[in-house]
Amino acid sequence: MKALELATRACKISDWKKPSEIGTLAAAEAETGRFDDAIKHQEQALAMAKADRQTERELLDKLADALSDYQQRRPHRDLKK
Repeated sequence: MKALELATRACKISDWKKPSEIGTLAAAEAETGRFDDAIKHQEQALAMAKADRQTERELLDKLADALSDYQQRRPHRDLKK
């Protein structure tokens, strides 16, 4: 899947230091059924975001919601209504 390839490349370019890019990789992994990898990467993204005291509560909540979906073996789709 192209999204998985591009998300992995983005993580490598940023030296795995941007939670949003790691979260994007987790989303691509979940979409391809790789839930164990998605959980691992989403936990990493959430931990990084929590460590950065500048992270807004809304982003932390979105990261946690996505993690919950992956733990339930389903992709996370943040669709605004």
